[in-house]
Amino acid sequence: MGNYKNEQKVFEQYLLCQDLKRVCTTSSTNSFEGYEGDYRYTRLIHGVSTAQRIFATQMIAIGRGYGWYGSVNKERVSALLLLGGIIESEELCPEITDSIIDNIFLENNWKWGNDLFEEYLAGKSPEAIYARYCMDVERFWSGRFPTRPRDWDEMLGCGSPYFSQRVLRNAIEKPRAGWLVWHVDGDADTIADHTVMTQLLAIIMKKIYRYADVNLDRALMMIDLHDLVAASVKDVPISKDPGARLSLDAKSAAFSELMTHLSWGGIQVKRIKDLYDEAQVGKSFDAEFAVHAGRCETSLQMKIYDEAGRVDPESAEGGTILQNLLAVGFRISEAWILYDQKTVNYDENFIRVTDYVRRTTFQPQ
Repeated sequence: MGNYKNEQKVFEQYLLCQDLKRVCTTSSTNSFEGYEGDYRYTRLIHGVSTAQRIFATQMIAIGRGYGWYGSVNKERVSALLLLGGIIESEELCPEITDSIIDNIFLENNWKWGNDLFEEYLAGKSPEAIYARYCMDVERFWSGRFPTRPRDWDEMLGCGSPYFSQRVLRNAIEKPRAGWLVWHVDGDADTIADHTVMTQLLAIIMKKIYRYADVNLDRALMMIDLHDLVAASVKDVPISKDPGARLSLDAKSAAFSELMTHLSWGGIQVKRIKDLYDEAQVGKSFDAEFAVHAGRCETSLQMKIYDEAGRVDPESAEGGTILQNLLAVGFRISEAWILYDQKTVNYDENFIRVTDYVRRTTFQPQ
């Protein structure tokens, strides 16, 4: 296969993160006395994974808005919640947690990862304090925190029925539309799983290939925002007829409509909306990197499903290019990756990673 040392490392570290989708069996006990919003997340807590909990805390942070806690760096909060969710995981044994943190964040004294780790543990920056607070809110909503966090009434804006039932419920409970189209056997990844795994892949790519022009904090936040519309409005598989997908204008309008349900100040809404639009257009280094990480993560996940025998070629659906590739004998994951390489303007690093994954074989756990 040639020299694919870096690409092999990317895929191995990505596979290591699959443990974050391990499901817990915690049940909810809180009744939310006096709260008329009827927050539905508690009803879903049985069978929620670490990755899905991380996504929930990130949406809690977005849902209330950052104006509530002074001049919080919104992008940094997503990164801190990602790391904090792994550190505080109740679903994983310490050995798995330590392995993920050591290999993904702290390897070779990587400055960004080490700085993030130290900031979270110290818990003194406004961003770290706010991140820990959002984690407490999620714990309370899920019945794992005995008392209401401080300033509880100030946070109820992110628990509006629209946000909780239409966004979090869809993202955590429903498989991604593409996996339904491709008839993946068993429990397929949700939008929440995909978002967190994409963020981790972005971290791995940034660390190994040293993208100098990419602001990782901003890219991680863009990945969060990218899937909000899919969770709240419409999740359309990338392999389907382009006419079935939402246009950029329609997505922007849907995102603006979603913002009206959240209790932010006007300037905070604009900052988030501008970041979302930047991610959708994909013209900046950060936005392009975020979009490519999302597409690449989908290809890597398809490889896992294919190797595990969870996709049936006879029942697979997709566009003309994919069907033509399948017709000449390519496996589903090979066809999927070749399709992506034809339709996504990947840089050389993403091309090499997907090439390595397409050619390699392994035994999924």
